[in-house]
Amino acid sequence: MKTLVLGSLCIAAFAGILALGLRAPVIRPPEPAPERSLRGPEDGSATAAFEFAAAREKAGDLATAAEYYLRALELNPGSNSAKEKLFAMPESLKAAEEARISSRLLALFSRLEDEKRDLEARSIARLVLLGHPENERAHVMMGDERIDGKWYSKDELELVRISRAKLEENEAWNRMSLRDRKVHTLRLEYDAKWELPLHDRVWLDCAPDAPFVFCLEKSDKYNASLSLEAFQTDAKAYFGQFCRQFGGLFSSEVLCSSAVCPIYVFSTQERYRACTEAPGWLGGHFDSTLGMSFLYRDSSTLTEALFHELTHQMFYVISGVKNGKPLVPTASGECWFLEGLTTYFEGFTREAEGRIVFGVPPGEYLAAAKKRLAGPKRYKLAELMRVTFSQLKDDANAGGRSATQITSQCWAATFFLLIGADGKYRDRYLDYFKLELVGKGGHEAAVKCFGDLGAMDAEYVEFFRTLK
Repeated sequence: MKTLVLGSLCIAAFAGILALGLRAPVIRPPEPAPERSLRGPEDGSATAAFEFAAAREKAGDLATAAEYYLRALELNPGSNSAKEKLFAMPESLKAAEEARISSRLLALFSRLEDEKRDLEARSIARLVLLGHPENERAHVMMGDERIDGKWYSKDELELVRISRAKLEENEAWNRMSLRDRKVHTLRLEYDAKWELPLHDRVWLDCAPDAPFVFCLEKSDKYNASLSLEAFQTDAKAYFGQFCRQFGGLFSSEVLCSSAVCPIYVFSTQERYRACTEAPGWLGGHFDSTLGMSFLYRDSSTLTEALFHELTHQMFYVISGVKNGKPLVPTASGECWFLEGLTTYFEGFTREAEGRIVFGVPPGEYLAAAKKRLAGPKRYKLAELMRVTFSQLKDDANAGGRSATQITSQCWAATFFLLIGADGKYRDRYLDYFKLELVGKGGHEAAVKCFGDLGAMDAEYVEFFRTLK
């Protein structure tokens, strides 16, 4: 009985639910995800493709976005917005999608290039290189250049060239000897001096035969290269003679491998005076603060001046080797030795075949010396060996005993000591030379080396009285 009552109640309850309009929940299986469609806007314009791509990019569908950015670019190759979007997207794409995009960009680039649409092709080339970094046509279209197998843009090329030039310069510098570095530095310095264009000078290094380095200014009045060759020939002849006479005082090999004796030759006396501010009567000079000789090409006594200044330089560099730094004469120093030695090398003759013979009395100095030694105003040897560079300069400027008169007697004393009296004073002169090289010359040193200067003076005067 109870069972029937409960069953009736359940049926009645269910009927009540139906009467109220309520339905029991129905469980259905999940709907499948919609497939991604690559269909774009119906009008097929570049603008519509770009807007659709932007919408898909915003929704996170990067593959579809890239597809329609590319489609926009294919429809309008001049679209900078599409290019910029594509340029920024490859890292966000899967490899297969990126390869597909790159392949189509390359095809677009090739089509534009074949159609001679270079401006548009050039704008696509940068995108092509993202997927095809070694594509030569794209690099050439961009104006890139390949250096050592690597491509560089126009913006990078100048920096690359500067960097490579600096690297090559450093490598060349490291390969240089110490002397070559000195010559290189010298050239850099003097190629920029005196407002002369870089290529209006020519250089010639006499090493390893001699330590001299010549720089000659060009001119339409002479062949600079031939002139330098002539200077080199004469300088080598001079160096050979100097080594034969005084080679026991120094090592010629050391000088040629380490010393640099620069000689700068101006094209004219006018330029020489303007650039160096030297007195007009000078035929050239040696600047001991620079260790450099200066001459001018249009001098009537150019070779004599060359040998004179080379001798100054030889003393300068040899004393530098012996003392660690060159000896520079002071105004109060005696002038007879250096002026005598330098003028001694001005005496030479040039034989028919061009060979130079040294040790010949220069006509101007010989005539002046003979005249001075025969008169009452001559310097006796003891007096001459006390004359200072300051006195020499003052006498020349004042017009008293002129520089020619004083230097002619300096030459005469040196010529006598090296050649006169059957050569008996030659070794004593070399001993004195050694003292000068170490800064120990002077009047007392001369007395020590030569003995009684008064007695020697009589021989000196007689030698020149009879010299023809």
